[in-house]
Amino acid sequence: MATITLYRMTQDKRVVHKLLNAQNTIGSVTAIFKGECTVTDPDIELAYDTNYLEANYMYISDFGRYYFIRQTTVSEQRIIFSCHVDVLKSFSSQMGEMQGIIARNENNYNMYLADKYFKVDQYKKDEIFTFPESKFSHKFMSYALIVAGAIPNS
Repeated sequence: MATITLYRMTQDKRVVHKLLNAQNTIGSVTAIFKGECTVTDPDIELAYDTNYLEANYMYISDFGRYYFIRQTTVSEQRIIFSCHVDVLKSFSSQMGEMQGIIARNENNYNMYLADKYFKVDQYKKDEIFTFPESKFSHKFMSYALIVAGAIPNS
C-alpha cells in the first residue's frame, strides 16, 4: 500500500519545475502496487473513480518520486495506472547542485568542444620551422610548438 497524489498536468514533460497546486491536484489516495513492479515503472491499482480518469501525473510518497501516467486501464471497478518516473521533477534538487560542462546548447555554445552536429569553418595551417643551433637543439629530443590564434589575411 502506498499514498499517491494524482494530478492533471498541462505543462510540457521537459519542464523541470512543474507547477503543482490545488488547481491541478485531483486528490490523494491509498493505492496498491499491481504485482511486482520497479521503482522507475510501477503499475498502480486504485478503486474506480471517474475523477481519476483525468489524471496524467502522480507523486508516490513511499518512493519520493514523481511519475507520468503512460497508460490508464479500467477493469472490474478498478483503475490501473502504468507509470514512468519523471526524472526531471524527482531529482531536480540534486541536478541543481551538479556542476558540469555543457557540450551542446542552443545559445552560448562552446566553440572549443568538438561537436559532430554543429558545423563551423575550421581553418588549419601547418608550418614547420627549423630552430637554429641553440638551447632548443639537442641530438635526441624534439620540441613541438603549438600556437592558436586568428589567421591573418593572406
